[in-house]
Order: sequence, then C-alpha cells, then structure tokens
Amino acid sequence: MPDEDLLLRDVPNREFGAGVVGVCDICHKRQAVIILSKERYQLCVMDFLNKSWIKADEKPQAFTVPFTSTTDFISTPSVPGGILHAIRLRPTKIVKHPLVVVAPDPYGVTTQTIEAAVRFVREGYEVIFPDTGRIPGLSFAVEYGLTRGMRLWKGTVWLPRARRERLLRLLDVCRLHALEDEMVDPTKQALFGASYGGAYALAYAAETEGLRAVALAYPYCVSPIGRLASIKAPVHTVYGSGDTRAGQSGVLLQRSLPRWGIEYTSKVIPRAGHNFLGRDEKTYRVRSSELAWKDLLGFVRAQLEPPPPPKPNLPPGLEATLPKAVVSAPAHH
Repeated sequence: MPDEDLLLRDVPNREFGAGVVGVCDICHKRQAVIILSKERYQLCVMDFLNKSWIKADEKPQAFTVPFTSTTDFISTPSVPGGILHAIRLRPTKIVKHPLVVVAPDPYGVTTQTIEAAVRFVREGYEVIFPDTGRIPGLSFAVEYGLTRGMRLWKGTVWLPRARRERLLRLLDVCRLHALEDEMVDPTKQALFGASYGGAYALAYAAETEGLRAVALAYPYCVSPIGRLASIKAPVHTVYGSGDTRAGQSGVLLQRSLPRWGIEYTSKVIPRAGHNFLGRDEKTYRVRSSELAWKDLLGFVRAQLEPPPPPKPNLPPGLEATLPKAVVSAPAHH
C-alpha cells in the first residue's frame, strides 16, 4: 500500500494518539504523524512536543530546549596563551539563576563531570567548569600521576602551593566570569566535585568567600587537612558503603570539619563502591547513582532555595478572631 493511501484525511475513525504516515498540519510534510485530536490535528513529532501552538498564534516548528550549552573563552593570564576554555550550561528560563561550579578531575572532563553539569542545569542552576583538556602544556599524565601517587602514599591528596594555585585559579576564573552575567544570582553559589575533583573542591572552598553549599561525591581529603578549617559553607558528601579507596577520607572529614565549626553531613549509599556515579566505570550502579543524585540535589536545593518561614503560632482561640489574610500570612523576620 503506498503512503498516499494512509493520509487519513477522510478516515472517520481516527484514534487519538495513533502514529501513522500522514501530512503534518504545521510543517505540511508527509511523514510519520501523531493524531492529536479526532477533529483536526495531525502533527509530526517536533510539533507534537510543542502542543502549545493549538491555543496560540505562534507556530513553533521547534520545541524549547530546557538549557543551552556553550564554550566561553575567558581572557586570563592563568593559562598559557591567555585564553581559558570554559564549558557553560544555562537554563532557558528568563530568571536569575543560582550558580554551580563543577571541579573537574585531574585527567580532565569526564562523563561524571558532564552528567553533574546536566543534573544541576536541569534543576534551574547555571553551571560552569574549566575545559582542562584545552589548556596548552597541561599534562594529564603528570597531574594524575602526582595526585594519585600522593594519595597512595599518604592516603590523602597533597596539594603544594604551586599546584594548588594553578588548579584552583582555573575554578576561580570560571566562577568570577559567570558572576559577571546579570542572569546569575551572586548570593546563591554552590560547588560540586567528585573523587579527586572533590579534593580540589574542598581546597577551593577553603579559599573562597560567598559559597553557600559544597556538595561532594566520595571526595578524597586534602593534606594538610588543617587547610580546610577556613571553609565557611555547609559541606555534604556521599560515599559508597564499599568504597575502600576514599572511605577513610570520609572518616577524616567527619572527625575534623565539625570540630572546626563547619556544618557537615554525609550519606552512605549501600552496596556502592568508588566512582559509582561514573557511567563509564565498572562500579557504576543505576540505583546507587539515582539515590546519590537525589541526595546531592536535595542538599544544594535546601541551601540555595530554603523553604519559606513557617506560619506564626497563635494562641488558642485567637486565630478565629483574625481576618483570613492575616492568619495565612507568613512570618517576617
């Protein structure tokens, strides 16, 4: 049967939601279409996803994406050549967005880094992180070798002044660049890092003012740990119960941060090892990953977007004598 016989223009028993070959009522192309309304509409997939045109004058032809991604070129003397490439994800909703800076691993941008950025931008946060793979002269083999070697020797990540200034300056350049955007809310800033990137995030949080949340996935601790005493923002971590590589760092953070007056919370994910958020890792587990992301995103949301204050407690019997608008009004502090 040729396609022309399936246009359904005159077929009386069209089923809502049926997928057939037909002519889209918006783009007028013959292709696979979806019956949206028995009375009239047949739409291709693109316009089916953009159904708001039915009660409006607009003819979208393309659905609105939830976020956009770009590469920003930032002028800075911190890298050879004077230009730092930063990957930036922006929600399309026209409101001021909180900012999340993601600390990459020593071996560059990974699937873990990208997924973290996508998770946060889907929550309505602007996200930025340095594209370390495009920095001239930066050797991933050297960076990873130094970081891993010191971790195996001391059990923590040792960041001498020279390496700390070079690595953390990249995060600071990205953060300050994003804060120049008028659509970024400077009062709502958060930091994320995983594994070795979590160690970098801890070191950066200790040197940065203005952060309101530090969310970390199985981070290694830094050495000397006393450097972390200057962290001002609440810190939250997730670790796997079977993490034999970074688990000891979790114990050190639990013992040290509260002693210095730093708000610290942690969640242990059952039956998960190290790097269980990495989709290209053997330790990746879907259930463990989703539990951890729900926990991490919930922590950041609570710090950047706290709930409204509760209603005032009125004496018994007084509530009935007050106007309804007064009773329902939130407390002001």
